[in-house]
Amino acid sequence: MEKYLEGGVLLSEALAWTAKKDAKEILEFAMSLEVGSYDRYLTLRDQFKEESAREVFGLLAAEEKAHLKRLTGLFEKELT
Repeated sequence: MEKYLEGGVLLSEALAWTAKKDAKEILEFAMSLEVGSYDRYLTLRDQFKEESAREVFGLLAAEEKAHLKRLTGLFEKELT
């Protein structure tokens, strides 16, 4: 059974891609996936009127934002 990353990217394809890339490129890719997920959850949150659904998507967006913050920190270290 195939496994997928955020954004519908096949895990096997992502791993094969990383073999040819440096840490900076891998972090950029990971950050782009997190940004896409963050945006998607905010969009979904805004489409619902029911507060419980809005809260769920807001929490998911906050998780993606936290992931992005950690990846950004790693990316900045990689640049120095």
